[in-house]
Amino acid sequence: MNMHGQNGLTLLGFLFALLVIGLCLTVAFRLGPLYLDNYTVAQSFEALGESDVRALSDQGIRQALYKNFVVNNVDDIDLKAVKIERSAEKILVSLDYERRVELLGNVDAVVKFRNRYDSAGD
Repeated sequence: MNMHGQNGLTLLGFLFALLVIGLCLTVAFRLGPLYLDNYTVAQSFEALGESDVRALSDQGIRQALYKNFVVNNVDDIDLKAVKIERSAEKILVSLDYERRVELLGNVDAVVKFRNRYDSAGD
């Protein structure tokens, strides 16, 4: 007589799999909006290339970014952090920022973003 044992997932294995899936979903739901906001920021920087950036003042560049942020509902970006460097050949617009989000209890995640626009690339 050939005895085959049952194959399958035990209750403990099933609970562990649920824990891992739940943890992954929690991280995705907490970090996902941060990356979506940064995608919008990156698109706003790309939109600077569609306008004549060299003709805009520093305040005009910040205003153009602000309009894109308002339309796309990006609230947590401080426009004072936008750095604008001008030279005879190009204009470099940069924004470095970090966002902190609570994951579980006292465990936080810090995500750093760097966005650049270089008019020399046009």
